[in-house]
Amino acid sequence: METGCGMGLSYDAFLIRYWSLDDEQGERAELTHLKTGSRICVASLGEAIAWIRTQEGKTPARREVRTRDQPKDEGEVSQDVAADRR
Repeated sequence: METGCGMGLSYDAFLIRYWSLDDEQGERAELTHLKTGSRICVASLGEAIAWIRTQEGKTPARREVRTRDQPKDEGEVSQDVAADRR
């Protein structure tokens, strides 16, 4: 299966905010890798593309997985466990 651009399904997605500033300040870009949440601010589109290339294939950090009866924080009881205790 392919996407609308004729590319395969494996891809990375980024949010890019770009500012074209006055002659003295040049340009700026803020990029966010949507899968990992990594963010960077750069001074040019060239730097933005270079950073995007370094992010290829990265996966998000593992999120903590809790079992049903494991408290969320010390002393806190999950809602499921609290319901079971009633």
